[in-house]
Amino acid sequence: MSPARSLFLAALLSSTAFTAHAEVRAVASIKPVHSLVAAVMEGVGEPGLI
Repeated sequence: MSPARSLFLAALLSSTAFTAHAEVRAVASIKPVHSLVAAVMEGVGEPGLI
């Protein structure tokens, strides 16, 4: 394998090794919807209630 190809492969693999972590935020305006959103988001985050 050529050095240029090895370098390209190493750069490609190192750039895809990172994972993204995003905080999930949700807001509901009425209590029944808030309850449903809280059930769906269980363990991920806490929805807000306006």
